[in-house]
Amino acid sequence: MRRMVLRRWHVCCKGRDMKPELAPARNLIRLSPHARLRADPEACLTLRYPDLGCDECVRICPTTALSLGESTLVLSDACTDCGRCAALCPTGALSPAVLDGDLPTDAPGGLRIECVKVPCDFSDDNALRVFCTGALSVAQWLRLVRTAGVSDTTLIDRGWCEGCESGGQRHPAGRNIEQANAILSEIGRPEAQRIRVVDAPLPVTLRPRHVPDSGQARPIDRRGFLRRLAGDAAAAGHRFVAGESTAQPSLPNGRRRILPSARLATLASLRELTGIDTPLPASLSHVVTVTDACHGHQVCARSCPTTALRNIEDEALAGLSFNPALCIGCGLCEKQCPEQAIRIERASTRALMAKPHLLVAHRRQRCLDCGTQFVPGRDAHKEDDVCPACAKSRDLGSSLFADLFRT
Repeated sequence: MRRMVLRRWHVCCKGRDMKPELAPARNLIRLSPHARLRADPEACLTLRYPDLGCDECVRICPTTALSLGESTLVLSDACTDCGRCAALCPTGALSPAVLDGDLPTDAPGGLRIECVKVPCDFSDDNALRVFCTGALSVAQWLRLVRTAGVSDTTLIDRGWCEGCESGGQRHPAGRNIEQANAILSEIGRPEAQRIRVVDAPLPVTLRPRHVPDSGQARPIDRRGFLRRLAGDAAAAGHRFVAGESTAQPSLPNGRRRILPSARLATLASLRELTGIDTPLPASLSHVVTVTDACHGHQVCARSCPTTALRNIEDEALAGLSFNPALCIGCGLCEKQCPEQAIRIERASTRALMAKPHLLVAHRRQRCLDCGTQFVPGRDAHKEDDVCPACAKSRDLGSSLFADLFRT
């Protein structure tokens, strides 16, 4: 019966999609006069939703320069502008300078990426020079692979990272490259067309202590890389969340949600690599299930920071839809559900299309006491003709009446 209701409503019913406002990072402010890093506190998950505890940007900072204040991000003078914090941010709340140069529109001979500290005389003429190899996010690595086409994408390792003030490990780019290659493997990309790391050591005496002035670096006459990547997130948002406005002002009623720009840029790159709307790779998929304990309180969707979960309702039914493209797997829906009826987990082998679909639908009825629409409980209850609030009022009245005669 439940499946029949779901199918009929999904096809025939024009339910109202209760849309909150979905907005990208837009009010970027400079966190320190001594650093290029900019941030939009309104797009920071932890500042907006403290229960999430998202602090990867703080933990990844090699100099502990970044911290979370009461209402904003705090950056000390210890910042080296490596940009590794921004590479892990799922919402684009942090925006660093990434490349000293531009991204080519295509690279038939392949792409070579290396640190900007490598002297120009020792660097490939067409190399893309990054302020830190760890500053490139998974989405940006996929974008580079897309640009290289069938040619190779190669990171040149000069052996300097471990001793660099912005490094502290053998390869700060290793984690993101590994994730990007795993995604490329899942979509069937040949190994020869994935990201390679090639050792080409140089004497450490050639490494400058600080990043050289970009004005002294060799100019490359190509289109702007940062503008291109910044546009990816916005364009991806329009592709996967059709009809949403990303230019509306923040609303004081709390309807504004955060666009998961890094995830959408990743999905946009995958679409360009495959040329079709393929199912999400398992490593990017989250499976959401709703049990019979659900009473349609709608708390999960109201607390979802990215609108991956949405409440949909009409006069007869109330439902919950799920958009896998927007889900960052934060788990806030699980924490907030009063019935513990929703479960979210990382997919193992299952891949979902990056399109919204209906998770559950409940029949609604009108409360005999107050007249509001509500979802009755699944269990047999003598007062399922009234909403939960009125049922509590009735119980309280009955209890007071009994106490009156007991005394």
